Amino acid sequence: MRCPCVFVYRWRRTLAGAGGSEQRQRQSRRTLMLKFIGGTAGVIFIIGLIVVIALFKLLF
Repeated sequence: MRCPCVFVYRWRRTLAGAGGSEQRQRQSRRTLMLKFIGGTAGVIFIIGLIVVIALFKLLF
């Protein structure tokens, strides 16, 4: 049996009409941008954590 979400998605897609592909493209770009920002923030956090640990090792 299929998930009911599939039917809702099809219904919304038919209501969107031709503009649906444009909206999907914007959503895809937004997702890529958020993944990039999240990955960059994660790398900066890891580097900062390593620096703080190194400073504590030097102090104590």
